Amino acid sequence: MIPKRQTALIIGAGPAGLTASFEFLKRTGIQPIVLEKSEYMGGIGDGPDPDQSDRVMLVRTRKSRIYFLRKFFDYPVKFSPRTIGNLGISLTFLAGLSYLKSMVAPIAPEENLEQFFINRFGRRFYLLFFKSYTEKVWGVPCNEISAEWGAQRIQGLSLSKALGHFLKSQST
Repeated sequence: MIPKRQTALIIGAGPAGLTASFEFLKRTGIQPIVLEKSEYMGGIGDGPDPDQSDRVMLVRTRKSRIYFLRKFFDYPVKFSPRTIGNLGISLTFLAGLSYLKSMVAPIAPEENLEQFFINRFGRRFYLLFFKSYTEKVWGVPCNEISAEWGAQRIQGLSLSKALGHFLKSQST
């Protein structure tokens, strides 16, 4: 019997879809099939004409989401009614306690990305949203990436700022 070749269906020929199909071809025996609704590959095809402007990527608004716990979360993760609803009251409460603990007793000195995330979001949010994603994207454990790299890549991102933005948006 001839073994059946596996196939991966990739929706979208943007940077992530093209990278995924390339990696399937390069590293596995899986045959990728890429579906793209527009006539362009590489993402953001219905924006300005790239032959006329070099600002194609800069003028388009994009909505990024994470599919987690069988629900979509905005990315970057925002403290919003949708996030609370997706997590549920008990998990939101436990994550809040974890965050408060990190505010009262932050890890010092902050030497790696894991500590960077925990100090800004609490251990529970770090384990929920940041650890596996970051390690999959970069291929390196978070405790082996410097905290300085996190500070450079994730400028101004913190749960306290997200909470402040949420409270401000609810009062208007």
